Amino acid sequence: MTIVNEILNAAKEHALEIHVFSIDEFDEYFENICKKFSNGISKYPLWDNLVDFSSSSNEKGWSMIAQFVGNNKCILFLEKIEGQCAIELENGDALNELLSNTFGYVFYVSNKDLEYLISFNDHDDLIGCGTAKKWIDELLRHPL
Repeated sequence: MTIVNEILNAAKEHALEIHVFSIDEFDEYFENICKKFSNGISKYPLWDNLVDFSSSSNEKGWSMIAQFVGNNKCILFLEKIEGQCAIELENGDALNELLSNTFGYVFYVSNKDLEYLISFNDHDDLIGCGTAKKWIDELLRHPL
């Protein structure tokens, strides 16, 4: 089963309201993410090309993202190489529900306004850009 199928099946199984981006929507969104957070570089992996970020290594870092997202909509997306998948979720709780019920993979979370970018990678690094940079800095100063 592909990562994309795993994500979509988990969303359906847990009755999560999602909007799945079309290929064109994904391409435009990914391009805008790269312009804002990696100086336009869209080389794989994206997390390795980010600029102006903070990071923290924590194997449970993925579970903290819901706290940052809160009651706001968010967009979970994958690298292009993983299947050009982007879905909008209603809030951090929905994101956490989805992530809790899928296997480990590299993913990114942002919003439509591109105020932040969060990545959780295969090295257990939680990486934040934009407004998430300050959040990661706070986590480093005051670990849970």
